[in-house]
Amino acid sequence: MKAGDSLYSIAQDWGTEWLNLWAGNDLLTKPGQTDEKTEVRLGPLLSVSHQDSLVSLATKFSVSVQDILAWNPDLHAQVEQEIDLILFDGQEICVLPGTCIN
Repeated sequence: MKAGDSLYSIAQDWGTEWLNLWAGNDLLTKPGQTDEKTEVRLGPLLSVSHQDSLVSLATKFSVSVQDILAWNPDLHAQVEQEIDLILFDGQEICVLPGTCIN
């Protein structure tokens, strides 16, 4: 975190809800009391299989393909460069399941 950041502002920047961030960071006991030294994980890393696709993962976790691309800048860069996006066994991607939806 940097000065002025909160779980709410980080969640807004990454297109998720602050409750998702809080739930994924068990060391944060008081979400409103963090400092600049606090490390916040954006979400769990999912190890994919060759059978997975962005569409299947988006459906499975109730998010959009665009969400997954936003949370994984390396994948987003491949798509922007029109490089065929192939997920491979054991590749880790960040997925923030749609569990805290308004």
